[in-house]
Amino acid sequence: MFLLDDLFLLPWRGLFFIFKEITKRAEAELNDPDTIRARLRELQFRYEAGDLEEGAYQAAFSQLVARLRTLQEEAEEEEKGELKKE
Repeated sequence: MFLLDDLFLLPWRGLFFIFKEITKRAEAELNDPDTIRARLRELQFRYEAGDLEEGAYQAAFSQLVARLRTLQEEAEEEEKGELKKE
């Protein structure tokens, strides 16, 4: 009986695993400082090329810089926590 249950649930478990991996990789890319810096460079380039208005540029720039600062603060707190453990 358990074998039949496992066979019926196998496709759903596979889909769950795939969605979990996609989420993990998307979060890793979203929280990667190098990716954020690349987006800032791209944003600057688009603004200088005239593809973005100043208001849209300022809003996106502020959002990316805030995310970058948050990541840096979290990394510093993590380092302090590791130093205290030693």
